[in-house]
Parts: sequence; structure tokens; C-alpha cells
Amino acid sequence: MHIVVIGAGYVGLVTGVGLAGLADHRVTFVETAPDRLEALRAGRMPIVEPGLEEAFGAARQRIEVAGRLEAVRSPDVVFVAVARRRRGHRDQV
Repeated sequence: MHIVVIGAGYVGLVTGVGLAGLADHRVTFVETAPDRLEALRAGRMPIVEPGLEEAFGAARQRIEVAGRLEAVRSPDVVFVAVARRRRGHRDQV
């Protein structure tokens, strides 16, 4: 199964790496933040979560990282894990 995860923050990255570790799931992360995108492409984790870097490394052959949704082809499932603005909290993304 090809799973696309839009947003590679705490929710998306941990979820996607976990799914990539199951069966033969292929996971494509779509991340637009340049610093996170660069880190993931280099195999470095942009967040701190115990065991995540090791799990990412173990599943690396089933993980792709894209900077644009248009680069993704034929997903079976799309998981959206992005922050949203809340009323009264304009400084948060």
C-alpha cells in the first residue's frame, strides 16, 4: 500500500514512520518547510522522539520525501497532519 503523509511534524512523521515499519507499506512524506525537508532527505529527524531515527533508518527503503504534493503519484491513502491557525492565535501556524 502507498501511503502519503502531508506534514512531517510530530504527528505526521511518527505516524508515517510507524506505518512504513508495517508490512510492505510505502510512505511518502510531503513537507514544504525547507529545514524539515532537507533534514528528512538526509535521514536526520527534525523533531525529537525517542527511537524515531532508528525506526526511520530501518524503514528507509520504503520511505520517500517530497517537497510538493504534485510530485506524488497514485497513493492508496492520504493522511493530512498539518497545523492550522486557530482563532485568536495568529502567531501559531
